[in-house]
Amino acid sequence: MPAGICGARRSKLLATLAEVGAFSSAAGTVLRWEVFSSILGVCLTFAFGVLGAAHYKASRKWFWAAALLAWTKLIVWGIATSMTSLQRIVIAALLGASVTVVLVETLRWIDRLQKPAVSPLEKAALQAGSDSRGSARAAVKQQATVQDAFDKDSGAAYCYLMVMPVHDYRTENRAALAIVNPHHVPVYGVSITIRSVDPVLRVHEEPSSGNDSMETTLTPGTVAPGLSATSLKLPPGTYSIAIDTKAGNFSETLVIARKNGKLSSDFSLTRLSDSQLLIPGKALLQR
Repeated sequence: MPAGICGARRSKLLATLAEVGAFSSAAGTVLRWEVFSSILGVCLTFAFGVLGAAHYKASRKWFWAAALLAWTKLIVWGIATSMTSLQRIVIAALLGASVTVVLVETLRWIDRLQKPAVSPLEKAALQAGSDSRGSARAAVKQQATVQDAFDKDSGAAYCYLMVMPVHDYRTENRAALAIVNPHHVPVYGVSITIRSVDPVLRVHEEPSSGNDSMETTLTPGTVAPGLSATSLKLPPGTYSIAIDTKAGNFSETLVIARKNGKLSSDFSLTRLSDSQLLIPGKALLQR
């Protein structure tokens, strides 16, 4: 082999070895504890800094750089330490797993920060601004769901009317009514017909100027559990109320009277299929 070629190869090999030596020296310097901690601090400072400025992509890169630096330091430490093989493997594995868990949770935290929080008002606005076809499809789906539940479950058996208990009727001539569902499930297919029988008048009370033979129909359809206020107000008198539900037919007697200068009320409820008295009432205000 010519001497010139051998010399060129020798020079190239020496140059490669010099580069490897320089890199090893630089890597050893970087991975010294004091230098490593400084560089790691810089990476984390930049990561949190750009995260505060909402630069999420750059923040992820800086956190990845910090994690790679930590993993590299663990590998070099595991090679250079004088501990036994078992000790270095266990310690390096635990520290490496800790760095991995911290990195994964940090990236998930950044993902949650990046997703904008939507307030309830904004959600309502977004739903209200949806296109008409989407709204129509949602309405049809909701109606189908309600109808399916209606077909599969007859719900609670009954509901009834009663005078709203929260009003002060000392100066009122009419009592506001509410529909009450005392069960934990809805009452389906509700239709209520109210007929005036004859007014119940007390001593020193003038007859009502309204029509005593009134008839009113309420069709709420589905009555949710609890108390639902209505716009209906009735003067003192006795009322026969027919309540039809999907589960059956019921009859209610409602009495509204003025006692001691204040409107009072009482009612009873009967199931028509077997004439069972479900709510007996309190003597229907009769003395």
